[in-house]
Amino acid sequence: MNAGVRPYLWMLGGALCFATMGALSRALGGESDWRLLALVRSGLMAVIAVAFAVATKAPFIWNNRTLWVRSIVGTIGMFCTFYTLTHLPFSEATTLIKCYPLVVALLSWAVFGERPTIGTWIAIAVGIAGLVLVAQPRFHEARLALLVGLASACCTAIVMLGLNRLGHVDSRSVVTHFALTS
Repeated sequence: MNAGVRPYLWMLGGALCFATMGALSRALGGESDWRLLALVRSGLMAVIAVAFAVATKAPFIWNNRTLWVRSIVGTIGMFCTFYTLTHLPFSEATTLIKCYPLVVALLSWAVFGERPTIGTWIAIAVGIAGLVLVAQPRFHEARLALLVGLASACCTAIVMLGLNRLGHVDSRSVVTHFALTS
């Protein structure tokens, strides 16, 4: 297999896993509490991540402030995600949860001083307009779920910016830290 294709296959596999997790969470949301679903997801992730880290001799890192922020905010975001997935229709929940690139664009300006281009501002405006159109029919009946979904997106944006700063840290260590923290 061409080495240039491999990262794209990993991204596609990851997207498939997250989509499956979301669909199963929504399907089980009527029968199971969202906190139980998050706990099961965290537990499975911890077992798999630790086993993989031990098998590959990945270092366990506990003294990195950015790593702690990434893991704690990621945990909050995960709980917000499960709440949103079980309290809104799947398409609306996914739309809210996946709007994090809009937040990344805005936070990049605040965190890295990278001023958005006019094209980025247009994309942000169109994205926000789309969110308003998606959220508007349910705003009065599901206000909390909508706000929690936006909180999930904000947490994911912070996590993404943290991952950018953690580029020098072994990715297996980052995943294991998050798994054990959550």
